[in-house]
Amino acid sequence: MSHLLTTFFLDSSAFGGSSQLSLGPNDIGFVNKLFRCHVRGEINVQGQTLGTGSVGANFWAWGINIVPHGDTPDDVITSSDSDAWLIRGQAGRDDYISTWAPSTDECGIFAGYALADEWAGQLSLGDAEFDLYMCVKTATTALPNANLFATVRLWWS
Repeated sequence: MSHLLTTFFLDSSAFGGSSQLSLGPNDIGFVNKLFRCHVRGEINVQGQTLGTGSVGANFWAWGINIVPHGDTPDDVITSSDSDAWLIRGQAGRDDYISTWAPSTDECGIFAGYALADEWAGQLSLGDAEFDLYMCVKTATTALPNANLFATVRLWWS
């Protein structure tokens, strides 16, 4: 049996995190087994100001959800026991200061969140049609708009 490699290029601009961003459905087709999922990407916040005592944290939760064709994806934050997640976790943060105002103790930052993870195994799905979703959400809604760019590679038969 030959293995297939499918690559999805996903992007979104100006989403704010108050509801889940579900990029998909990306129709994989009729899948018997999944072997590997490889994700690389980034969330870029369009502008953010930090004042004295501000905290930068890993706000964004993200994941790769595989669901039967036509189904909606799970909620990345509240579906903790769903077996439909290949990858699920928090994005790693990397900040760059772009300006600093000493008189107000504020700095403007360019915030980037790395999306990098892999899943490997032999998940038998029984030769049915499946969709892939990349889901992104935050538990807080006090975040500025962001952009997302990612590549998802999926090995299957």
